[in-house]
Amino acid sequence: MVLPAPFRLFETTTTGDMPVRIEAQERADLNNLQRVDGAWQISRHRPYLYLPKVLAYEGFEREELFLLLHSCFLVDRDGGGHLFLATSGTGKSTLARKMRGLMTGGNDETNILYRRNGVLFVASTPFYTIPKLKQAVISNITAPLKRICLLQKESAAHSHIGAVITEDALWRYLVEGQVSTPYTRREYFGAYHRMVNDLCDNYPVRPFFHNLTDPPERITTLLESEYR
Repeated sequence: MVLPAPFRLFETTTTGDMPVRIEAQERADLNNLQRVDGAWQISRHRPYLYLPKVLAYEGFEREELFLLLHSCFLVDRDGGGHLFLATSGTGKSTLARKMRGLMTGGNDETNILYRRNGVLFVASTPFYTIPKLKQAVISNITAPLKRICLLQKESAAHSHIGAVITEDALWRYLVEGQVSTPYTRREYFGAYHRMVNDLCDNYPVRPFFHNLTDPPERITTLLESEYR
């Protein structure tokens, strides 16, 4: 299966480095996904309900970090990825729209964080909820990670970046719904917890306080400041 946009994780060609094999069937069980002869069986009628689960399950089977996160993904002018973890209503889409022209938007709802050969990458996905689809800010891109932030709204001061979040606080934040879980597949929970712990223990996450009145140029300067 090849999606309308060539999101390489789902291509069954030899061009992708991590292909996910999928076969569309007339009928399939969303709550009991099955893999037959190496290919996940999904419904041809509503495939976008199945694909996030398929990708999450694939991630739990891989040897290195691979998590599907509720987030906004932006790539700066130097090609570095900025991943903003955020709950619904925190302003992921607002930030992505504001940064058009200065940064490239991957996806402002669901992205993949993964590690290959010791390097952490972010990859966009094509997954969107229907109400947000018309205003989607999305490109099919992958970039090495520069920073992970927890997006929060700010009204009393200019946008700024706070101190590193503690590992325990980050772990609680992630497992309360920000990272895809194995749902009912018990065999994946061990890998799920190892990956979440890996992220919390080894990668600093800082709160990014976003003031909606700040111009995009100020945001760009702030995000790139630590890497000059």
